[in-house]
Amino acid sequence: MSFDLILPFLRPIEPLLLDDSISEIMGNPDSSWWYERDGIMRRDESISFDAGRLRTGLEVVANRLGKKLDEDNPVLNAQLPDGSRLAAVIPPVARPAPALVIRKFSSRKYTVEDLISRGTLTRPLAEFLAEQIRSGKTLLISGGTGTGKTTLLNILGQAIPEHERIVIIEDTSELSHPEAECSCRRMPDRYLQGIRLLRRSFEVCFAVASRPHHPRRSARHGGPHFA
Repeated sequence: MSFDLILPFLRPIEPLLLDDSISEIMGNPDSSWWYERDGIMRRDESISFDAGRLRTGLEVVANRLGKKLDEDNPVLNAQLPDGSRLAAVIPPVARPAPALVIRKFSSRKYTVEDLISRGTLTRPLAEFLAEQIRSGKTLLISGGTGTGKTTLLNILGQAIPEHERIVIIEDTSELSHPEAECSCRRMPDRYLQGIRLLRRSFEVCFAVASRPHHPRRSARHGGPHFA
C-alpha cells in the first residue's frame, strides 16, 4: 500500500502508516495515539503530534482528495488512492483537538478456505451460506468495525451464479466481484454542518429500479440514518 498522498502532512505517525502489520490507526482528541495489530489495540506512547499541525495537515489532505474540512464542514470521510479509509473530525465536533482514524486497505483477497482455516467459519456453515446465495436468499451481515463484514461479503459473492446481475450500493468502494457483471452505484457524501443525511429510502428505491435479479446480501455500517 502507498501513503504518498498523506505522508508529507502526517509525518509523526509515519512509522504506523508504513508498518504493514498494523491494520488501523487512531488519534484521539486527547492527543493519544493507538493502533491495531492482529486484532489487539495498543497505545503508542512515542507519538507527539501538535494539534494545530494535525488540523492543518488534515485540511490539506482533504483538499488533495477534493473535499473540505473546516468549521462549516468538520467531518471528513474519504478513501485514499490505495483503498484505505480515512475519517477525521475537528472542533467543534471533537474537542479539544482533532480525531483521526485510518483503516488500511488490505490487497489480500481472502477465500472461504482462509476463513475456515482461521476458525472464522466451519465448513458446514460456509456451505450453508453459499447455498443460500445460490438459491437467491436475502442475507443481512451485521457487526462492529473491523469484524470482517466486507471480507465475508466478498467471499460470499464468489457463490453468485455468473449469469446474475449485481447492483452494489456503498458509501466507500470496498466490494469486489471481478467475475460478475457489476453495476456499481455510489452515493455522494452529503454533509450539512456536520450532520450526515443518508437518503436510504432513495437508495433502496434506486436498487429496485436498477433491477438486480435477486436482493442477496447487505451489510449495515454506522449508526442511525436519517431520510
